[in-house]
Amino acid sequence: MTTVREIPKSAVSGAIKVVRLPADTALRAAPERLAKPARFAVDSADAAVRGAAGRVLGDPGLREEAKRLRTAVDERRRAFELQREAAERTEEAGEHTEQARTEAERRRRRADAEAEKKRKQARKRREQKRSEAVQAETRRKQNAKKAAAAKQRKGEEKAQERALEALEVRSEALEQRDEALVAEDEATRLKRATERVKSERKAQSERTESNGQG
Repeated sequence: MTTVREIPKSAVSGAIKVVRLPADTALRAAPERLAKPARFAVDSADAAVRGAAGRVLGDPGLREEAKRLRTAVDERRRAFELQREAAERTEEAGEHTEQARTEAERRRRRADAEAEKKRKQARKRREQKRSEAVQAETRRKQNAKKAAAAKQRKGEEKAQERALEALEVRSEALEQRDEALVAEDEATRLKRATERVKSERKAQSERTESNGQG
């Protein structure tokens, strides 16, 4: 009858391989992020079985294999944890970077909006100043036109006044000339009348003298 200690190490290893074969097959088809933790569990169970078998069988080789396997599992688990932490940090850093990029983009859009607002305000002020300048120029031209028209009216009024004054002077001169002509005519008429009277008196005197002598 074969005792437990007489079971060869190879038989134990073969049995373990047979037992974990379905698990290994399934893990090869599983996603990496799920397969690794499960593989760690399978390898840990493998190490536990090898360690137990080594103690039961008194086989230092199995116990050494169990120890190496546990050490390897621990190292791989730590490496996996470090990788996962690094991935998480990278993801977090990416999220922070994305948040920073989003915040920067939001600030840029806000700055662009503010700049556009200021440009519109500046353009509105320029247009308002231009409109005010156009209105002021229009008012200046209108005032200048009114002033010119008023000046022209004033000049025309003065010209009319001067023309009226000239007409009045001419009229007065004509009146004075007419009066002078009338006076001259009257003087001539009186002179002629006087001369006629004198001539008649002389003729009468001559007739009288002629009658006296006859």
